[in-house]
Amino acid sequence: MRLLCYTLLLCCFSTTMFAQQYFPVKVNQKWGLINKQGKVVVKPIYDAIGDFYQYGYAIVQKAGKVGIMNDHGQIILPVKFNDLQILDSLIFGVVTQRTWKIIDINEKIILDNDYERVKIWQKSYIGFSKRGKWGIVHLSGKIISPPMYDYISPFQENYFKTENNDKFGILNKEGKVIISPSVDQIVLHHKTLFFYQKDHKWGLINHLGKNLLKSQWSKFRFVGRHFIKLTINEQHYLYSIHSQKIISKKQYDDYIPFSKTQILFKSHNKLGLINSSGNTVLSCKYDEIQSYGKTQYRVRKGKKWGVIDQKETIIIPFDYAYIAPLQKEVCVVRKDKFYGIANFKGELVAAAKYDRIELKNNTARAYQNKQLTLLTFNKEGNLH
Repeated sequence: MRLLCYTLLLCCFSTTMFAQQYFPVKVNQKWGLINKQGKVVVKPIYDAIGDFYQYGYAIVQKAGKVGIMNDHGQIILPVKFNDLQILDSLIFGVVTQRTWKIIDINEKIILDNDYERVKIWQKSYIGFSKRGKWGIVHLSGKIISPPMYDYISPFQENYFKTENNDKFGILNKEGKVIISPSVDQIVLHHKTLFFYQKDHKWGLINHLGKNLLKSQWSKFRFVGRHFIKLTINEQHYLYSIHSQKIISKKQYDDYIPFSKTQILFKSHNKLGLINSSGNTVLSCKYDEIQSYGKTQYRVRKGKKWGVIDQKETIIIPFDYAYIAPLQKEVCVVRKDKFYGIANFKGELVAAAKYDRIELKNNTARAYQNKQLTLLTFNKEGNLH
C-alpha cells in the first residue's frame, strides 16, 4: 500500500477557516482540504490554495489558471483565469487573453474593456481608470460616465464628485452633470442644494442643475435648514429655500431659525418675524418670540409676556412674568410669584393664585399653602 504523506500548514489558517475546522493538506504535491476528523472535504487536486481572507474567499490555482473557493470548499469562480482580484463579495477582476474584465459571481461581464485601476463605491458602482482618466459603471453593466475625468469619488449618498485640472464638479447617480468640473469648492445642503465657489465667489445650484444664485456672494451661512444668510459688500441678504428667492435685502442685523416657513429677524436688539415670501408677520419690537399653537405667539416685551396672533391682536395681555409653552390645550402662566393656567384661546381658566403647578396631559396638580387641588381640562381648554 502506497504511503500518503499529509502536511498540515496551520500557519495558513484564516479565522473563517479555523471556525469551519478545515485544514490545508498536501498530497503528492497537490493541495486540498480536510476537516478536523481528518476526512478529505476537497480533493487534493490544486497546485496552490491561498489564505481565506475577507468574504471567506481564497484564490486557488491549477494548471496555471486561477479561480476562487469559499470557506466551505466550494468553487464559486471557475479555475480558468490567468489572474484575478477579489474586489467585493460578488465582484471580481479577471484576466483573460491578457486583458482585465470586471465580472460578477455569475460571470456576467460588467466592464469589458481593459482598465488600469478599479474601486467599488456604495456597493453598486465601480470607478475605473483607463489611459489615466476615470469613469463609472453600475454593477448592472450600465456606463454612468465614460473615462473622462482626472479623478472621481463618491460625494455623500447620491452623487459623485468629478475633478479635472484641479477643478471640481458633480454627477448624479444617473450620470447627469449637475456642475461641470470648473469650480473650486462644493458644499451640499440637505441633499439637493449645492453651494459652489468660483473665483472666490459663491453661487447656488439645485440637484436638477438649475442655477438658483449667481456666483457673486462673498459668504453664506445656513440659518436652520430652510433659510440662507448671504453676504456681499458687507451687506446681508436672506434667501428662502422654500420660495427659492431672496426675501430680505440689507434691512436687518441678523436672522434666527423659527420654523420651515418663518424666520426671526433682529434689528437694534429687537425681534420680528417674516415668512418665506418675505412678508412681515410680526413687527420688530419684541424681546422674545415663541410659538403658541399654529397661528399665535408667546412674546415678551421688556419683562412681561403676552400672547398675540398674526395680526398682532393681543390674546393674553402683557401682565405675566412668564407664559409657558402650550401642553395640548392649556399652559401654565406666572404672575408675580403665583401660577395659574390659560388655554389656547387666551382665557385664564385657573387664576394665578397657586404656589406651584404641575401640568401633564390636561391634568394639573396645583398647590396652594401646601394644599393640593386637581384640575382637569377638556379639549376646549376649559375646566371639567
